[in-house]
Amino acid sequence: MDTNVQSIVLTILTAGGGGAVVAFAVFKALAAGWLEAQFSKQLEAFRHDKAKELEHLRAEIDGALRARIRLQERQFEAMLSVWEALKSAQEKLLISISPLQQYSDLSRMDQAAREEYLQSFDLQVWQMREILASSDVQKSFSRMVDRKRFAEAATAFSELDRVTRSKELFFETDTFELVRSVCDKLHGSLISREMAIDEPAERSFRREAWNEYDKECVPLIKKLVSEFRGKMAN
Repeated sequence: MDTNVQSIVLTILTAGGGGAVVAFAVFKALAAGWLEAQFSKQLEAFRHDKAKELEHLRAEIDGALRARIRLQERQFEAMLSVWEALKSAQEKLLISISPLQQYSDLSRMDQAAREEYLQSFDLQVWQMREILASSDVQKSFSRMVDRKRFAEAATAFSELDRVTRSKELFFETDTFELVRSVCDKLHGSLISREMAIDEPAERSFRREAWNEYDKECVPLIKKLVSEFRGKMAN
């Protein structure tokens, strides 16, 4: 309460008489106004503090939400990158290991037809010469095609391996282990195919390449498909 007002009230009270009643009424009115003013100040201060707290909380939530959205975007991009690289590697590997591969019969072609046909395979000049000069043109041609297909599969796998490792940061541990398991099985099939090319008389290597892919790799790829779909749906 203001000091001057208090002094006036005390003076009236000291004087006594009816002035005391008046003074009490004035004091009561002034006290009520003072309390109301104090309450208003405290309420305003409380509102201000809570507004600051709310704004701080809102900023924290917004920051966390933006970080989460950025992470989800990077995870989505990582899954797409891995999936595209995987499908490319899978396609090239299948071309290389398929037990249903067929080769045109070069022995039934004349020299000009052989050269024209071999050019469609985008072979190097030395590769074409080696095939055409071979005593067994068909065998040399088949092995050269096998090596070319294997090289393409190996290149695609190397890209898959690079992509998966570069995106490890954006995958949860279990998901990344599944991705790497797929890569390991693809690689195992690829190695078996290489051994089959180097040892053509050993047919078991070729069967092993296909079985590793069909029996071990395919189920893991299906599991990875389900995993990626689940994450993209969340």
